[in-house]
Order: sequence, then structure tokens, then C-alpha cells
Amino acid sequence: MTQENFLSLYRWRWLSYATIAVVLFVVWYLFDNPIFPQSGSTFYGYTVGIVCGLAMVYLLWFGVRKRSYFSSAGTLKEMLSAHVWIGCALLILVPLHAGFRFHWNVHTVTYLFCVATIVTGIWGVYLYRTLPERIKSNRGEGSLRNLIEQFESLQQSLRKLEQGKSDAFLRFIEALDTYRIPSLPQLLFGARAVSLAQGQSARALESIPDGERTDALAAISLIDKRYEFLVRIEHETLVQFWLKSWLITHVPLACGSMVLLIIHIFSVLYFGKP
Repeated sequence: MTQENFLSLYRWRWLSYATIAVVLFVVWYLFDNPIFPQSGSTFYGYTVGIVCGLAMVYLLWFGVRKRSYFSSAGTLKEMLSAHVWIGCALLILVPLHAGFRFHWNVHTVTYLFCVATIVTGIWGVYLYRTLPERIKSNRGEGSLRNLIEQFESLQQSLRKLEQGKSDAFLRFIEALDTYRIPSLPQLLFGARAVSLAQGQSARALESIPDGERTDALAAISLIDKRYEFLVRIEHETLVQFWLKSWLITHVPLACGSMVLLIIHIFSVLYFGKP
């Protein structure tokens, strides 16, 4: 049985609501025969415009209301489902409101901001549907800083093992302990840590004096643990980068859309037909 998520919540309840609303307004648009050409200034246009305006206010309010995309609160999960599907419905409802008449003015700019907000919202849905299993700090499994501290702590343990050892042991550590935290640009261009091959460790052990074999095996164990932490650090760094990239695009666009909506409403009420 497929696990229900915020998109398919209650058997796709909010997708059904959004689809019904779009279909009803499309049918009304097709059968509407106003005296003047279809536009935002007809009775139909004003009606759909009010619906779209209220929907945008709700969408922005949810952004203030929410605290976590992983909250166990059912009401918040349902609000997120509504947020997504209402946003998608606006891609069709707003052009219906305008009678599919767009010109280079503040009204069209408002719609473009709305589209950009919805597109980045869809991107956010994709991120939160594909990244949850890799999000560690957001689910109480250790922050990125803690992971880095543990990674460096293992490095200090390696340094202690090196004390008083032969040159062969030091060369052994230098050859195997190549794990370093990459920069964000390196990660974005595909740099990833590669685990030690068993054959590589075995060959390196051959050069170690018998009296230092036990410490050498302990060093290999520490190096393997550093690799495990490094993989988590790489994943966490990329997850945080993509989520923060989404936030610094979606949220400002949403706020900009609301400001433009206010300007749009004021200009229509004050100056009349656009």
C-alpha cells in the first residue's frame, strides 16, 4: 500500500478541490457572454480576481503559520497540501481572471511574479519529496557543525596514534588518511569522497612493523569512521544548500507577489479598467 504524503493527503482531497474549482471557472468562462470582451473588469473577471486574491493571501499566510515541513500535526500537513494545490490552480485561474489579456504593465508583472512563486514552490515540493531521508539536522540526528566536530575528533585520535611510531607507520597514515572536507563549489561540481578499498588497506599494512600492526588496524578503523562522517557531511551540506537556495528565492518572490497584488488592486480601483 502506497504511503500517504502531503500531496495525496486524504485521497488527494485538495487536488480534487482545486480541480473542481478550475473546471467550474473554465466552464463559466466558456459560457460567459459579457457586453465587453473578457477581462478582469467584467463581473466574471472581478469574481475570479477576488478568489485569486484571497487564495494568494492564504498562501502567504501559510508561509507565516508553518513551523516545520515535518511536523506531525495533521492540520499543518493538510494546510501544506492545500497550499500546494491552490498554488497550482492559480496558474490557470489568474489568466481566466484577466481574460487571457496581458500587456506590459503592473498587472502582468504581478502575474509573472505569481508564476515565478508557484514554479519555485513546485521546486520546493520536489526538494522536500526527494531530500527528506538525507536531512539530518532537521530531524534531530545531529547538526552539520556536530558532524564536523566528530570528524575532526577522529582526526585528533589519529594524531595520538601516530605519536612515537615509526616512519613506516606515519607514511601508512599519510597514504590512507586522505579524507578532507570539500568546499561547496567542489561538491556542486561532483567531488565526493571514495572509501578505502580492502586491497589498498592490506597492501599498506604490509609495510608496518609487527609491533605496530594493532595500532595500524585501529587507525584503519578510525579512517573508515572518518569516511562515514564525511559522507554525511557532504550530504548535509548539499541538502542545506538546496533548501536555503529555495528559501531565498521562493519567500522573496511570494512577498513581492503580495506587494504587487496590493498595487494591482489599488490601481484597478483608483484608475479603473487597466
